[in-house]
Amino acid sequence: RDLAEMLKQDNLSLKISDYIAQIYRQQKRFKEEIVIRQNSLNKNISNNNTAGVSKGNFEIGNAYFSANQTDSGISYLNRGLDQKTYSWSSGKSYSPLDLNKAGFININRTSYELAQQSEKSTELLDKANAYKTLTEAYLKKGEMKMSAEAFDKYLALHDSVEILRNVEIKNAIELSTTLGKKQQRVELLEKERELNENCLLYTSD
Repeated sequence: RDLAEMLKQDNLSLKISDYIAQIYRQQKRFKEEIVIRQNSLNKNISNNNTAGVSKGNFEIGNAYFSANQTDSGISYLNRGLDQKTYSWSSGKSYSPLDLNKAGFININRTSYELAQQSEKSTELLDKANAYKTLTEAYLKKGEMKMSAEAFDKYLALHDSVEILRNVEIKNAIELSTTLGKKQQRVELLEKERELNENCLLYTSD
């Protein structure tokens, strides 16, 4: 199989696993959730998907924390935060062309740039939530200094996410306006072509 096909299959498999893991979390079956999350983490590691590895560690950490296994939760959350993420948009793991073929992003350059911004804000939000959970975890253990430090980092990242989200909304509105104008021009050209064709038919008669 080529890279594009492998990416499609892996992405589908990971989405299904995430859906099952979410059901386990809702049912408070954290042991089963952790097994599913660990399998997904291993797959992301083998695929060199560093953003997926980071998020996988966050998910496992949250599951352990919810299961009252605070130390394990802290360990995985910190692993996720220590992971240097090179997302698909940076081209470090996969090129934009490969991912376009795999159907991950629109080949339109403007849409691609919007996807990059959206991905960045999502990654920052994941990190912010990890620090929020660490704040609770350290507080639970009575480690007040560590809890305060985690909370400060949560606030800083949360503010960054809000700024990025506002930029996303602004850019999305601008893109929608641009596409609307382009569509209007296309429709006018089509009408002009139809009129020209009708004139030719009339002349030929």
